[in-house]
Amino acid sequence: MAFESLVPKTKDEVVELLKILSRVTSFEDAKNHFPPKLYDEVLIQQKQNSSSFEVVSKSIKQYLNSMNSIKVYIPFVASRQFIDEILKYFSHLPNSYVELIVDQSIIGGVRVVISGRVFDESLDTIIDKTIAASLKSHNA
Repeated sequence: MAFESLVPKTKDEVVELLKILSRVTSFEDAKNHFPPKLYDEVLIQQKQNSSSFEVVSKSIKQYLNSMNSIKVYIPFVASRQFIDEILKYFSHLPNSYVELIVDQSIIGGVRVVISGRVFDESLDTIIDKTIAASLKSHNA
């Protein structure tokens, strides 16, 4: 089921929406406690499916729990502008949210994990690959 108006960008947003969904038990309660996008999605789903609040809430929770995590490892605490650029860069990936992780063992660059695949563009990995290729060509 698609939830067009509900597109959390970060893990924190997903967690917060799940917490809110867990606390609220009725459409009336939702109006007072849900952020506008979540409330709009609840209303859309209720009208389309003539479902109870419990059914709508459960389907939204399932959707949020099924989203893919894109883990972005960086070596520093990022500025708001940098975070916004990262979020924009990955915004084209459907049903996904970004989890930004500070890993000071990374020397420059970034390491990204998407659906279990690791894309390592950190400086230390690039240096290691260059040295390995150089050694391989000298030994051949």
